Amino acid sequence: MDFGLNLARLTGDKETPYEVIFQANNRVIMNYYSTKRLVLALGQIIRRYEEKFGELELNAAKRSVNPPE
Repeated sequence: MDFGLNLARLTGDKETPYEVIFQANNRVIMNYYSTKRLVLALGQIIRRYEEKFGELELNAAKRSVNPPE
């Protein structure tokens, strides 16, 4: 897995005013067994969080404070 940031860079082009660049800063190499354990642990953490605070919306437009009409 590569970990990093999505960066938006202005292009100056009217059609595509910016481009998204992924800059990987760290890499984790795991076998399938460790990966499955990580997925299960993250699933448990997310389940507990959602039980306490509500569902995490994956659609960015739906979770925005002022959704587009």
